Amino acid sequence: MNHLSALQVPQALAASITEDESLRQSLPPDYLSFNGVAHSDLPPVDDDDDDEEEEEEEGDGNKEEKTRASEELALAKARTSFRARLQNHLETVMEQCLELADGAADQMAKRYDERVRDCT
Repeated sequence: MNHLSALQVPQALAASITEDESLRQSLPPDYLSFNGVAHSDLPPVDDDDDDEEEEEEEGDGNKEEKTRASEELALAKARTSFRARLQNHLETVMEQCLELADGAADQMAKRYDERVRDCT
């Protein structure tokens, strides 16, 4: 299976990049502020978490803690959004992989035939 995937994935990625303009977009300039091992502990969030943030702000606490919590929530939202986009892009590439499966199998068969002929 790994040989087939090694043929398919690069071809699928190249074809997907050619066909889908969204795959040619640059990374967000601040993507390192919410990606990487240092940010791996940021929890996934959704739009409903805005209500929780407003409730927390109404409680006691110093301004610095509220600012830090607000910044962490913004980073967590950016990370969640980025990862959703990444997942969408990878799904596009995997769909392309499935479309290329027969062609990749034919390439493997051709390589196998060439090796058998070289051995005889």
